[in-house]
Amino acid sequence: MTTHIGFTGTRHGMTPGQRAAVAQLIAELASGVGFTAHHGDCVGAGAEFHDLCRAHAGSFIGIHRGPLGDVEHQAGCVGDEQREPLPHATCCTRSAGTWVSLSMTGRTRSIVHVIGVRGTIAL
Repeated sequence: MTTHIGFTGTRHGMTPGQRAAVAQLIAELASGVGFTAHHGDCVGAGAEFHDLCRAHAGSFIGIHRGPLGDVEHQAGCVGDEQREPLPHATCCTRSAGTWVSLSMTGRTRSIVHVIGVRGTIAL
């Protein structure tokens, strides 16, 4: 079974502690068997996540680009697959995007890791 890792984060980028924690989580979750990563192609933390995933052999990246009208905040990452934007990605406001994405995960029964500015991980 393929591991799927989704990501959302601030367009202002990750702190060094967050970047280290995300890299550690990717390594642990991928566990040498490859994985599929999902992100929305946002500048900042989304683009950084993309680069961290690309550093791992066996990564497959699906980009759910959006919101389509917000070109200014798209990073232009090139994934292995471009997917249609999810409905919430086309209607959420810029300031609430991360929280809208997090609330959506509750409906899918996904495991959520919230990483604080110092790199602390909470489940």
